[in-house]
Amino acid sequence: MTATIHQLRPDYTRRAFDLIDSLHETGLSNSQREIVEQALCCLEKAIEVNSEQKTKVLPAD
Repeated sequence: MTATIHQLRPDYTRRAFDLIDSLHETGLSNSQREIVEQALCCLEKAIEVNSEQKTKVLPAD
């Protein structure tokens, strides 16, 4: 039996990461590759921060 996971809300940040990452397979110049790498680093950090915020537990009153 195979389970299919459906997200309730689309993760646009992760989708942007995947799209930009797909540029690696194209013929980019060295400066374009550097820009892609910087964009991926920024998005990766945003994904980490978003994940951390979702897992934070508020203290009980």
